[in-house]
Amino acid sequence: FTEPGTYIINFYARDIWDSVSPPKQTVVVQAGFLEKVVLVAGGETYDAAWPAVQAISRQVYETSRSRLITSSNLHFVSASPFEDFDRDGTNEVDGVTERSVVEDAVRTWADDADRWTVYLVGLEEADRFRLSRSEQIGASTLDSWLDWFQRSNRTANVVLEFPGSGGYVGTLDAPEGEERLVSASSVAGRAQVLSVQGSFSSYLLGEIFGGASLGEATQRARKAIRRASGNLRQKALIEDSGNGIPNEKNLDGLLSMGRYLGTAFFTGEDLPFIAEVLPETVLTNDALVLYASGVSDADGIRDVWVEITSPTNYAGGVSTRLSLTHVVGSAR
Repeated sequence: FTEPGTYIINFYARDIWDSVSPPKQTVVVQAGFLEKVVLVAGGETYDAAWPAVQAISRQVYETSRSRLITSSNLHFVSASPFEDFDRDGTNEVDGVTERSVVEDAVRTWADDADRWTVYLVGLEEADRFRLSRSEQIGASTLDSWLDWFQRSNRTANVVLEFPGSGGYVGTLDAPEGEERLVSASSVAGRAQVLSVQGSFSSYLLGEIFGGASLGEATQRARKAIRRASGNLRQKALIEDSGNGIPNEKNLDGLLSMGRYLGTAFFTGEDLPFIAEVLPETVLTNDALVLYASGVSDADGIRDVWVEITSPTNYAGGVSTRLSLTHVVGSAR
């Protein structure tokens, strides 16, 4: 139970004649796991590409929230003084784009987390991620921050969305025995697609929002941006083997196939859950109240019903279907 979220467990028994019991279901909630995200929007608000940086930052924030990462576990650093991504009237910006602010977010604010994701969005300048006109974050500096966080057997995810970000990958190899996923939007020295309408991140975050693992999302986004970038043929990178060499066939991406941003089992594709139903019952009359309790789903419940198959039904026969009515003031 290494990922946070709700695990649904079904128990079965099979007898010597290969007959299988109906399932018995229970739930395990992994709540003792803290994940934090540091999102950095680099550049200046007057940069030509700032609207794209702003749009990607919004998508990162909204996707993280959709994966049940709370706003208190999201630290957003931006040149913009005010951003209200969730439209609740409060400011999502936690700090200005200064190196000391980002370093403090890593060494102090995120240091109690079990897993940390850092997402850098912006413009490349002289092989550096530009925070502002006067400050940058180099690959070695970022690597030292990551090593600091992972000094006590913790997981780190890094997503680099800026031109030439692939030049950072070789430096960001994980310490021996530690798990670190690094995704970069383009190879060193190459331009990339970075617009409000599309980017490597727009494909990546769309997959994550739909429930894909970080490995699945990165691999699909790599293929999508390659096709969408036309003659530019943008090449995104992934490295999670720990050797600093990206895109190694049958090696990079394997570990991250089972790693997620936020709660692993909370997606729009998840099935509704029923916590309890009427127990097995022996009747002495012909009437019974049927019930289900603890019915839940991330997106809401539209209908709850039962299908009853009588002892006289032949195999594959039509069952009797009855809709259940919610009892106001109860969980049934």
